[in-house]
Amino acid sequence: MLADGALRRGLTAERSQKLITKLDLMADEASASAIAQHQEKLHCRRGCAQCCRRSILVSQFELAAIVGAIEESFSPEEQASLRKRSSEYVANLAPFKRGTEGLARFDCPLLLNEECTVYTARPLDCRRRFSLNVEDCVRQRQHPEDDVRLRSLPGAAAPYDAVAAGLYSTQVQSGDARVFELGRALDSYFQSGKSFDEWIASEQGNPLPRTEPTLGPRPANDIPADPALIQADATLAEGDAACYRALVKPDTWLRALARMRLPQIYESQAQMDECWQSYEADLDALLTREIRGDEAYRALAFHDTFFLAYQGRSVRPILEKHGKLIRRIAESVAPELLQPIERKRSGKLKVGYISGNLTRSNGSRWALGWLKNHGPEIETYGINVGAKEDSVSLRWKQAADHYFLLGGDRLEAAKWVRSLGLDVLIFTDIGMHPDSYRFGAFRLAPVQCTAWGHPVTSGLSEIDYYLSSELMEPDDADAEYTEKLVRLPGSGLFIERRERSSSGKKRADFGLPEGHLVGMVQNASKWLPERDELLAQIAERLRKPVVFQANVNPYPHRVLMERLNRSGGDHVLLGSMPELDFEALTRCLSVSIDPPEWSGGNTTIQALSVGVPVVTLPGKFMRGRHTYAFLKQCGGEGLIARDENDYLDLICSPDRLAEAMKGIDVSALYEDKAVTNALNEFLLNLA
Repeated sequence: MLADGALRRGLTAERSQKLITKLDLMADEASASAIAQHQEKLHCRRGCAQCCRRSILVSQFELAAIVGAIEESFSPEEQASLRKRSSEYVANLAPFKRGTEGLARFDCPLLLNEECTVYTARPLDCRRRFSLNVEDCVRQRQHPEDDVRLRSLPGAAAPYDAVAAGLYSTQVQSGDARVFELGRALDSYFQSGKSFDEWIASEQGNPLPRTEPTLGPRPANDIPADPALIQADATLAEGDAACYRALVKPDTWLRALARMRLPQIYESQAQMDECWQSYEADLDALLTREIRGDEAYRALAFHDTFFLAYQGRSVRPILEKHGKLIRRIAESVAPELLQPIERKRSGKLKVGYISGNLTRSNGSRWALGWLKNHGPEIETYGINVGAKEDSVSLRWKQAADHYFLLGGDRLEAAKWVRSLGLDVLIFTDIGMHPDSYRFGAFRLAPVQCTAWGHPVTSGLSEIDYYLSSELMEPDDADAEYTEKLVRLPGSGLFIERRERSSSGKKRADFGLPEGHLVGMVQNASKWLPERDELLAQIAERLRKPVVFQANVNPYPHRVLMERLNRSGGDHVLLGSMPELDFEALTRCLSVSIDPPEWSGGNTTIQALSVGVPVVTLPGKFMRGRHTYAFLKQCGGEGLIARDENDYLDLICSPDRLAEAMKGIDVSALYEDKAVTNALNEFLLNLA
């Protein structure tokens, strides 16, 4: 009624501001009793900015109230700063068409120093949030693929939803149902030089949102905690909560895909064989299963094949079969995204890099080196679909001609990526991140590649090339890929030099002995049960424990500890640690062991760069030959073992290690322009 009366009298900035202030107070009062009873449980409060990095649609009433608050309380300097932030926000949002802004993830221009500058006049969509767990909010923002449902204070949001619905209904009845993207509207208003009343009369506004509208009735996406799920997390999860939450649900695609998740650490070789057989049987069953609308596609949020390759076996047959399953799911939800795209290059070649890991991760640093060294005839796009950013993401943003952080519905995001009109799309690490399949299943560019971030084939029919290394790939490697294999020169990587620092900790700080110290400090999943006996042989020969560092969750850590104890060898098992401590630990070693089934990448380069030898026994597949390539490249052939006996002898021989290190030129590992020159030539010849 209040809104209806305001519209009948003629909507002005002053009346809008008074109206929204009254409505906000009414909603606040209606929620007060629910809030008062559970104030200590609420995590939503002033100064928390977890939900302030998204697009917000507001009514003209709310927009008027916000503009009024700005003009009343902001100094000229503060208004100038806000104008600048609004302009930067709009520049970032420019590629997102009206109605698709929900995919974007940029700081709200009203956010400053992690606090809303118009907090008392903030929109209803911001006021209605009553999270009981800020960690859920963090996960929802950083990992949209997990489809996190916020646990919210029951009943507290209802008054705000009712106010929003009433405003929307009033606008519809008046024939003026405009809504506005907040950041764009502020910038347009500031640029216009008009009064708010003049400006609002001439603005078109946004089309109504297609899903989860900010105004009006919304889906129930804030749900209370489910005691059964909490119990499952407490008793079973231990670092794999998403999987176990799925397992307590009925027999759905979510449950079927989640049960295929493999252990991080195997108890024995027998368990590893059993898991492989079970995985393949489950996959075969899914290939005959009926696809239920978009249920299977959404369930991919809980699915990856990351640990499948950690068994030292050929994975092409099973991943090719897995690719057929992904294809069926893709066909069921968006067959139009599987249609071929005609190559129509005009001007610069548009090359995109897409991943959920464009962050401080091993699967990102090397790809950033590729992107930064494309020639002027290539226009670059960084597409972060993980909704998580850090200091490395900032470097992607600075280096790419265009950078996007995509949140929201994954299918809509895939359609949006296709609309960019890219010539080539490079998936940096298909298999590491659930969203790599939710995007890699489709044809989003005329040419699609995957690469070294996950060193196995994707198995996907829509991926055309695998970009690899001539030194890492054995002669018969083509048979391991469903894609066409491209062997780039050397290691295939452009790795930037960086200063290495450590916490300065010494052996005593880690409880380690003096003398010849051997360490296996790579991803513990790489070390298979069949290799445990080797650790015992090393410890027996040296009369010293082998250092084993395992950056794994508590339950896998316990499994590994029991397994190493059964091997009979003396060892020190260290858990997760900060990066600077890990750097210090690496410097403490006399030699680093390279697992034959899955070789070291960044870990090997890190060790060699601080003078620690890395001994390798080249494996059968590319993933077991990273260190081999690095040693060949930098003159460290003396650290490459001929066979298992030589591997053991080299690890335990200080004199052989010292001799092998004499000829190493670590600088040869960095900034190899031959790689990026060859990559540029390959890409430009595609179109």
